[in-house]
Amino acid sequence: ASIRKEVYMQSNTSCPENLEVLDELLRRRQEFASVLKFQSYGHFFCKDKMVQTPDNVHTFLNDMKQASQPTYQRDMQLLLRLKQQVESSEQMILHPWDIPYYTGLVK
Repeated sequence: ASIRKEVYMQSNTSCPENLEVLDELLRRRQEFASVLKFQSYGHFFCKDKMVQTPDNVHTFLNDMKQASQPTYQRDMQLLLRLKQQVESSEQMILHPWDIPYYTGLVK
């Protein structure tokens, strides 16, 4: 389990230099959108798409989250029960680094 955690943390952690580059990218995108008289880069990007606005994107994503929640909860309970069986314990938490491992065991 500790190796799973270490691999997960290494592959899902950003180095500070990348965060600085992303912050600069966000700042420049906002400047670009402002020059073109858009409220945000998201408004600029969505304008000619079917979704039209960032608010519509948020609504869609929230609707998808609500619709998938029962299946997600069922799947997480299945993985937690499997972890409890494999590691012979009742008091367990399913950590993010456990999910790929136990999903592979289910398949």
